[in-house]
Amino acid sequence: MRKDLSVLGLGLVTVLFSSCLAGCSAQSDNTLTIRVLSSEDYIYIEDDGITTLNTYFEQWYEEEYGQKIKVAYETTDTNETMYNLLKTGKTHYDLMCTSDYIIQKLANEDEIELIDKDEVPAYRDYASVYVDDTLQQAFKVPEGSKETDTYAIGYMWGTLGILFNPEYKGFSKNVTSAEAIHDATSWDMLWDKKYTNTASIKDSMRDTFAVATIKAFEEEINILREKYANNEISGKEFNKELDKIFNFVCEEELDEKKLNEVKKALVSLKTNSFGLEVDSGKQDIVTGKIGINLAWSGDATNSFWEAEDNEDTTLAYSIPENGGNFWLDAWVMPKYENRSDEVHAAAMEYLNYLSTPENAALNMSYVGYTSFIAGDSVIDYIYDNFDARVYDAYVYNEENETYFPIYYLDEKGEEVEFWVSDLAVTDAEYNPDLYYYETEESEHEGLEKIMLNQKYNERVFDDGGEGPDVDLRYFFEGTLEEYDLDDAMFYSDDNYYMEDEITGEESTSVGGIFFCAYPEEDILTRCCIMQDYGVNNKKVLKLWEEFKSDALPVPAMIILIVEVGLIAFGIVYYFVGKKVKKQLRRLRKENNK
Repeated sequence: MRKDLSVLGLGLVTVLFSSCLAGCSAQSDNTLTIRVLSSEDYIYIEDDGITTLNTYFEQWYEEEYGQKIKVAYETTDTNETMYNLLKTGKTHYDLMCTSDYIIQKLANEDEIELIDKDEVPAYRDYASVYVDDTLQQAFKVPEGSKETDTYAIGYMWGTLGILFNPEYKGFSKNVTSAEAIHDATSWDMLWDKKYTNTASIKDSMRDTFAVATIKAFEEEINILREKYANNEISGKEFNKELDKIFNFVCEEELDEKKLNEVKKALVSLKTNSFGLEVDSGKQDIVTGKIGINLAWSGDATNSFWEAEDNEDTTLAYSIPENGGNFWLDAWVMPKYENRSDEVHAAAMEYLNYLSTPENAALNMSYVGYTSFIAGDSVIDYIYDNFDARVYDAYVYNEENETYFPIYYLDEKGEEVEFWVSDLAVTDAEYNPDLYYYETEESEHEGLEKIMLNQKYNERVFDDGGEGPDVDLRYFFEGTLEEYDLDDAMFYSDDNYYMEDEITGEESTSVGGIFFCAYPEEDILTRCCIMQDYGVNNKKVLKLWEEFKSDALPVPAMIILIVEVGLIAFGIVYYFVGKKVKKQLRRLRKENNK
């Protein structure tokens, strides 16, 4: 999960499901153990707070192989904490889930094993080729390696964007929701005085540095955008040149002038913002404490879900037109000379289990982030959670304030509950005559279900003749079995279409939860992976520490002063109260004599 703090060593390790002592590979009862290190809240957990996808894997493994297995699962708060835990060598891990730049660092330091994708067939067959290729380009395997060798098996991916409430009351009085949506198409929104003291930014060196880099070199980026719009360069060339700007700090001979420009952008960003946050922003924007949050797409998705229960909060997510960050989290196998072949094989089975489309969909339903895995079950997941047609699978009963399902007769004449995946036929037309009701009561009062009046052979959705508006064929290509690739074209009712000021064409850079979770391919073309800083890491870290040590923004200062004042008042009140009570007791004693 994207919690990449720059202060190394921060955070405690939370042991969720581990009873194995450091260094063990099997328990005394012959239970096989694999040690796994990941981020907090990054795997499916049942409502009981105990049963997890790890539990299901352990049950499956024993049934499959007749061997008990324990997933010793530990979590950390940041990638840096994870890196430090590995480097200390006090505890070994068989698998570790971390971010792209840490994988680059570990690969360069020869700290991780190569993994053969053929040992993880579910990933090989169902991982999105597009996203996996992006991951593999982030590092190079040694020469002479097999074609199927990799350092990393992808887990979750996403973008860094602007999560905002276009109707936030704290914006300048002259800002309309339409204006806020328009302004969110550019990172400039975070520097705009109309939004002063309403935006929280990440207390994460890499993410906030990335945004400041785009701001500092906005003119260069816009020149590239114009060339791309005029077909002077291809999308691939555009992304390559954008990557050079985005990752200038990774060059061995660092341009100090450029670094200083980014520092200036950071300082002005901090001055205009509400303050820094690590994990509270996704909740603060739902409760109305802030109106804008620099957010990872997975956290933003969770905010969307929470906002559904808050009528006063309307959210939108932007991947600005002037560039963005495409991040990837993946599994690696740290080197450990005492790891047995049996443990290695079990670790691969674990990755394979996580990589099945069914389990990937289950994971996403809890975590909120977007999996590398595609396949039929993920098509169903999108239909059921994001596609606008989900509303056509139910009818609202106003009397009971509940939704009830639609049924149709299958080929055997049996009643089958209609569901969104039945809407996959993209060339059928809407037919209102398909409905009949089992009661004549108006507004469906007292109705418990609706039956279609003939065998179901057409989808029930009126697209107005415009057709699907979300094309995810790039993501699902080569992974589908029962569905056709055209079934990876969906409907959305929460995209905002505006004219791009550079290209002059209508584009989408702002949308709702669907846009946040699954952006289209052309949007990812303007996003880059931020690489490991390499030899310049200390310089950037020093800059970041100086940036954080500067004075806090005014609203944060006010809150801090108020909080300190309240604490001081409480302390004074406590001691004064004790003194007053002591005097009263003494006075009562004197009066009673």
